[in-house]
Amino acid sequence: MNKLFRLLRSMPAGIALLTAIAALSLLGTVHPRVFHSWYFLLLLLLLCLNLTCCSLLRIAGLVRSEEQFTARAAKQKNNVRLGKEELK
Repeated sequence: MNKLFRLLRSMPAGIALLTAIAALSLLGTVHPRVFHSWYFLLLLLLLCLNLTCCSLLRIAGLVRSEEQFTARAAKQKNNVRLGKEELK
């Protein structure tokens, strides 16, 4: 399961999916029924999964870095001595 997730979130998999979709789209200009075929729809579904997995990982990383930044800022704020001007 972890292998599948790593494959779905990888950049090469996304590029391969985009390339395959582009090739089928070119073919679909000649034979429009390609756009309704099961393999074209499967490629679109896999691309959606790829983008979702990549986005979730990116959002998780941003949340972690925000929490670390907030914790560091709070620690530094506690170490700063305030002068009379800042206390007002």
